[in-house]
Amino acid sequence: MNDYVNEETGVLNNNCFAKNLTSKKVLVNGILWNFSGQLFPIIVAVFTIPWIIKGLGTEKFGILTIIWTIIGYASLFDLGLGRALTQLVSKKIGLGETKQLPSLMWTAIIMILVLSLIGAIFVIFLAPLIVDILKVSKNYRTETLNSLYLMAVCIPILVTNSCFKGILDSFQKFKITTVIRIPLVIINFIGPLIVLVFTKNLAFSVALLVLTRFVTLFAFLFACFKTVDNFFKDFRFNKEYIEPLFSFGGWMTVSNIISPFLHCFDRFFIANMLSASVIAYYTIPYEIIMKLLLIPAAIMGVMFPAFSTELTRDTERTARLYNKSQKYIFFLLLPVVIFILFFAKLGLSVWINEDFAAHSYKVVQILTISILINSLAHPGYYLIQAFGKADLTAKIHLIELPIYLISLFILIKMYGINGAAIAWLIRSIADLVLFNIVASKLMRINFISDLLTDFRIIKE
Repeated sequence: MNDYVNEETGVLNNNCFAKNLTSKKVLVNGILWNFSGQLFPIIVAVFTIPWIIKGLGTEKFGILTIIWTIIGYASLFDLGLGRALTQLVSKKIGLGETKQLPSLMWTAIIMILVLSLIGAIFVIFLAPLIVDILKVSKNYRTETLNSLYLMAVCIPILVTNSCFKGILDSFQKFKITTVIRIPLVIINFIGPLIVLVFTKNLAFSVALLVLTRFVTLFAFLFACFKTVDNFFKDFRFNKEYIEPLFSFGGWMTVSNIISPFLHCFDRFFIANMLSASVIAYYTIPYEIIMKLLLIPAAIMGVMFPAFSTELTRDTERTARLYNKSQKYIFFLLLPVVIFILFFAKLGLSVWINEDFAAHSYKVVQILTISILINSLAHPGYYLIQAFGKADLTAKIHLIELPIYLISLFILIKMYGINGAAIAWLIRSIADLVLFNIVASKLMRINFISDLLTDFRIIKE
């Protein structure tokens, strides 16, 4: 970044650096690296999950998937400040203001660390209640409780890692973040198999996950030091950034609180309304099919900071980037979705066994359609937040929440685990419609019309 900065003013010369960060070459490279980093877990999971199920048993594996889920949503405890930091850093890069970036970053990091420590204490306090809700068998209650305690200790590390990654994302450093995250992926799936050689106690597998993320923390810290000028020299807490961080992060908190209900509580409903023994029939297809979200995640992980940067410079190009995002997502997912719909039952039979396939193949088919629809909603969601309008995405989630929970309860009662998948489909349709309507109004462009009438890939 030094080559672009005026040393006296700390301002980027002619916005060259910002323009470089949103160039086609940088964005495509970022998407490829992001995609590679998210594809790797699928490859590892495909080969390891059957062995983990065999070693732990169906019920304990179901508990492990819930722990994975809670770890994945640890950002709940940063009150939206991580996303707010990425948006503000990207915006300042777009405006050519970089001199005070370190103080902004450290202010957010300190606030996030304090909040995540409070969150860890909260999870420790709730751990016994979580075990009761999951209706865990008596023989496994102690190790499940210990696993939740260990996971709580990991929360500050997870949230801080996410914050450092957000900083690197603002600078389009997706190659670095991918390389750092690969060991996490390996340990996430290979770790339980290694532990099974010595013990079947679930707590030891979780302890290994915690250790790996602690080591990763230092890798992210070093990467930020190499990327951001004066990262450690301007280590200070600046009260001026509290209000802008919380004004965005406050509404992000609403979304972060609701997100576990929208994305994860289907399995809690299944465990409570049916039994913990059938969770795996839903969560295994869910975890695998949800990996298809790596395509929109890879694209939008790169495009969110690009949107935030470009909105300060060129709204028309932002609109073009938005349209491209939706079209790439659609064309990349469609053939995969069609293949899964036709071969879901056969694939599960070969991968696990015929009994498992009989219980789960319809869940796979319904969730696959849901993923295609939900993926097309991602660009709208991220564009709204790039505008700094986190309140709008939160309000949409507030509208969806009661409808989703009621439909989840009714449909599980009527159709079992297939009903949970149908509820997810209904919510995905709502996401697509509402996010696109709001994004269209913010940009004053009819994105839905563009998507329906022009599926060709635009070349600049």
